[in-house]
Amino acid sequence: GAGEKFETFIAKPRVTFSIAIAYALIPSYWRAKGYACPATTLYKSLLVRGRGRIVVDPEEQARALQALMEKHQPEGEFTPITPDEPLYRKVLEETKVFCVEPERIDIKTNFGQTLPEKQRWELIRRLEERNEGLDRAAAAEVRKTLETS
Repeated sequence: GAGEKFETFIAKPRVTFSIAIAYALIPSYWRAKGYACPATTLYKSLLVRGRGRIVVDPEEQARALQALMEKHQPEGEFTPITPDEPLYRKVLEETKVFCVEPERIDIKTNFGQTLPEKQRWELIRRLEERNEGLDRAAAAEVRKTLETS
């Protein structure tokens, strides 16, 4: 059969998924020596709620799979996925593509936007000084909060 997840999806096509990007872990001692509470994470997150459906149109199915390939293999080096391409006929028949039709999207961020301006500048300085992982990108996001306040 198609599997338990597929059967559950057919029976209850309500969909919720989230994506979160942790830009930087901020230790508490950057803001308050000896006090644990200011420890935080600078992040962006997205929560999508909606209805799911199975894509049955071969053209839509091929476009979705082509877009996925372009994302994960941007250099190309593969035959484009189309419903008319003999190389992919069987794959398109056997592969299930799911579409999420969003009903609600919630976006949340924490880049110190509630901190006083002086503390945000200090946060930028420390992130740029530490310069690990996404620290520079996090500093740029904190800087954006200063431009809009």
